[in-house]
Amino acid sequence: MDPYGVCAEWIASSLNGSVYTYEVAPVFTMMELEVFERMRNIIGFPEGQGDGLFCPGGSIANGYAISVARYRKRPEIKERGMFCNTSQW
Repeated sequence: MDPYGVCAEWIASSLNGSVYTYEVAPVFTMMELEVFERMRNIIGFPEGQGDGLFCPGGSIANGYAISVARYRKRPEIKERGMFCNTSQW
């Protein structure tokens, strides 16, 4: 048993890092918003512009990126679905 790992697990579990709503984790939600704002400033987005999303790993991040790219190219896909008549595209 790794004592550092156990200590980290205790801390992580006690903080309850669920950030899906402000009511569940207000401090983490505010921290997340601040981190996104600073990241957007570093990249060069105008003040108050842009958005962000934390991902638990690279595979899901790539999946999100593919979804966003597909929606940007074909926004009607949300209403018509993936298996619509592709000959019209």
